[in-house]
Amino acid sequence: MKKDKNNVLYLDKKTYRGNLPFKRKKKVIFIFLFSLLFIIAGYIILFSNRPEIIESSYGDVIDGFSTKAIIVRNEKTFNARDSGQLEFKQEAGKRIAYGAEVLKINGRNIYSQKPGIISFFSDGLEEHLNPEILDNLTSDNLEDIMQKKNSFSTGSHINKGDFLYRIIDNFQLYLVIQTSREEAERYFINEVVFVEDNNIDSHLIRGTIKKISPVVNGKALIVVSLHRFINKWFERREVEVEFIKNIHRGIVIPQSAVFNQPSGRGILVQNDSGQYNFKQINIEQRVGSTVVVSGIEAGERVVANPEVLDFQEN
Repeated sequence: MKKDKNNVLYLDKKTYRGNLPFKRKKKVIFIFLFSLLFIIAGYIILFSNRPEIIESSYGDVIDGFSTKAIIVRNEKTFNARDSGQLEFKQEAGKRIAYGAEVLKINGRNIYSQKPGIISFFSDGLEEHLNPEILDNLTSDNLEDIMQKKNSFSTGSHINKGDFLYRIIDNFQLYLVIQTSREEAERYFINEVVFVEDNNIDSHLIRGTIKKISPVVNGKALIVVSLHRFINKWFERREVEVEFIKNIHRGIVIPQSAVFNQPSGRGILVQNDSGQYNFKQINIEQRVGSTVVVSGIEAGERVVANPEVLDFQEN
């Protein structure tokens, strides 16, 4: 500081700077980074090696996968014999009887030639994808068939030879699922499986495996006959579903909690005083990283990562 003749203090210009010197900046940055690394290391040491405690509980373990399924129906399309203006007499999606009035063309009545669910939409695959061709269907020719898809909808005016309406047998419904060789080998003919479409709240739909196609280029087809008709699919050809082999119910814990000791396979359970005891268990089912076990009760405090404790039986 300097003092003038009026006894007023001023900052020495040589000691005042608007910014820190470069060397001092480097030192501040170094200290900051070192402190940050120290905090991270401390967090890892303190928390990553701590036991993770979970509470065992009853639950469901689903053995299945999400997939796209192709819908195959027993259905027949009918074309117009005349041109003209249309008057619709039925609502799409409704089941009608044989001989029911379907529509009018220029005032002339058109009657249904078979019973079933009526639709005025076609994707052009009705003659190519039906129950009769399922025995010869493979992953290769399924892809060829799907390329023939071409949508038609009945409008207010029709020309001779145009698509007119479609009748669906609501007592037959199949799903075709393409999957890997490894997944296909887990199933067998006449096995009961389940599918679920979460987009329509379909709940579980029971089905029976009717065919597993030969493997072509590492892929196979699983053909499932469904036990009930899903009305909301009557104009769909492809749906996203959960394909379920089985649902296992019981005490569910992560597989990481299970480890071996001289006395056998088991888990660590924390008691009320905070001590850890080894308890033998049996694995009933294993699906992914989850297991259904017996030998423990719901509500027990289980160590999910026992490796951090390095536990050894006495």
